[in-house]
Amino acid sequence: IALSVQGLWDNWQRSQRDNNIHEPAVQHYVNMLILNQPLPAIAIEKLVDEGGMIRIRTADGRHRLTAAHRQNQATIDVLDTEIARSAREIFNL
Repeated sequence: IALSVQGLWDNWQRSQRDNNIHEPAVQHYVNMLILNQPLPAIAIEKLVDEGGMIRIRTADGRHRLTAAHRQNQATIDVLDTEIARSAREIFNL
């Protein structure tokens, strides 16, 4: 399913969003986007409580989501799972 990049970014678990980002991997995906190549779907693992706020935790795809955000992509493909559909509904993605 295609979900909002900005919505995912805004509701993403901060420790995943802000830490351990490997720049060469992000640049690889930025280059794919520049060449209009589709990114593999990311996977949402679960929703977590982070300081009283519900956040999205990804199981796979932090570098793809970071690249999509940097390139101002409107949407990103997410594996169609029950948790992804729940996140879409909860966060209006």
